[in-house]
Amino acid sequence: MQSEPDHIAFKNLEAELDAKLAALSIWKIPFQTIISSLFYTIEMIDKDGRHFVAADYTSRISYLYDIIRNKAASAPVVSSHEAIMHKDFVKYINDQLFLNAYAHYSLLMPQFHRGTFKVVEAGEKNFRIEFTDANYERAETLDRLYSYTSLSFAVSYPKMDEIRNVLLVKAAQFDNTVGMWEAGNMKLMAQFYKRTSLNIQVLPDKVLESELGFSFDQYLSFCAAVRAYTTFSNELARAYFSQVTRKDPEKDDQYNIEHMEWSVCCLNKNAIGHILTISELKMDVFKKIFEYFLTIHLDSTQDNFQEKGHCGDGYFPPFIWLEKWILFSSIGTQQMLSFNNILYSVNKKTQKQFAEKISPSLEPTLIQQMEYVFSQVSGIKVQKNINYHGGEIDFVVLSEHENAALCFQVKGTVAPDSARTVQRVESRAQEGMDQLARFDALTSQEKDTIINNAFGTTLSGINLQNILMIRSCAGSATVWVKNDKYPILNYALLGNIISRKISKQDNSIIDFTATIHRLQDEMIERSKSHIVYDNLKIGDYEIEFPNVDSEMNFIIKMHTQTLGVLKEFEKVPV
Repeated sequence: MQSEPDHIAFKNLEAELDAKLAALSIWKIPFQTIISSLFYTIEMIDKDGRHFVAADYTSRISYLYDIIRNKAASAPVVSSHEAIMHKDFVKYINDQLFLNAYAHYSLLMPQFHRGTFKVVEAGEKNFRIEFTDANYERAETLDRLYSYTSLSFAVSYPKMDEIRNVLLVKAAQFDNTVGMWEAGNMKLMAQFYKRTSLNIQVLPDKVLESELGFSFDQYLSFCAAVRAYTTFSNELARAYFSQVTRKDPEKDDQYNIEHMEWSVCCLNKNAIGHILTISELKMDVFKKIFEYFLTIHLDSTQDNFQEKGHCGDGYFPPFIWLEKWILFSSIGTQQMLSFNNILYSVNKKTQKQFAEKISPSLEPTLIQQMEYVFSQVSGIKVQKNINYHGGEIDFVVLSEHENAALCFQVKGTVAPDSARTVQRVESRAQEGMDQLARFDALTSQEKDTIINNAFGTTLSGINLQNILMIRSCAGSATVWVKNDKYPILNYALLGNIISRKISKQDNSIIDFTATIHRLQDEMIERSKSHIVYDNLKIGDYEIEFPNVDSEMNFIIKMHTQTLGVLKEFEKVPV
């Protein structure tokens, strides 16, 4: 039971910690040192095998970046190891720990304000929070899993072991040259990544080209080139780290320095040209895409790059322009390349353009993709945008021989990766639930008439199943609490359900909503999702809170299964 005084005390803590953040002494340290140290932490977490934790950590930087660049000291750009090993940085280790904790705290508080958590225990300097009830716990678990199923992913390059062996030899000799062999292999890697990576298109090319200046295929070329370049850099970094023997301190120091330099890259801006060459894009197109993944901290050059990436809500534009240098995390960059992050930035930077030119195409695009998926199932019919007095059904699937229909409300809202609590996502999902309830409240005869008029049939007593269709995730328990009555489905999971049915030659839709619920339970089981309790130490305070721990490797198997059956699943039908 949450007491009002405990709730108020925890809420008031927010202002105290915000004030402490602004007053930290670490702001005497250069911007490059603070950011580079955060990037190096990402590398050490990922190197330890905690890949999803590293991805979360990268997202958390988005909550810190603006205050870091506004308050940190200015200083000339130095090499990465010089930045990370700044002579005074050790003095502010407690401030660094506070920064890391504050980023995590910034993820907790929006959930607290919206009722996901409640305070169950409060002391003078400690708090214990829990999920408000079992509904919130299940909602958080499912929404997290839904979010991850919608992320892009890349298959590991099959010849990576051969490349690692060569890089180990290069590292042993402190050979950092990038010649024909290196460039050739990066180009081959990029071609492989473009061919095999999963990236679901959310807008048609005509909208992308007219509003953003590039096609989806060009965006994929850009991502593949960045992934190849940063993967190569990170593998070289780890080749250096593997040379550390702890027998020769002087050599070990040099290996550690190189590990810092290649995992936290601070390269001459000409490095952009290397990525451009790998991508095989024209410079004007490359630049238009690159700018959505860029923040400009210092620039007195005449290169005329613009900062189009918006940092916040879990999206951290991975490239930082520092005069004639580009600073980025070789592993963290790969985790920020989702197309959703471009749309998020457009919405933040040019809201009118997003509202008038881009947003209106999101739901029609998702409906087009649903049409493609269901077109692969024989014996069914589909209709979209069915109007009736008092509302509209976005998409209906009819199986005449089963006297059954699936009625979808479709919401194509996208949010930056890892930012499932963005208000827009939840409000649009809730709107869809309200529309489903409005249709469901009609009499059986009224609903039969609507379906029959749409399909030219004369069915009676149709088995209607109402479903909320979303692009990625739904937001919070406010929406998920209705999942039992109106199941929530996203495009990635729709593809998996249909691909399984096609593989089994199963054309039935009679138990479709039950299939969605079974898949949800299966995902929780396969991911081994469970609640763990973490302790967040921030300043003088300690907060114990529940966290959903999941293994996400099963998602790759699901996507592989889907793509094996639905060959055009990622694309927008022409």
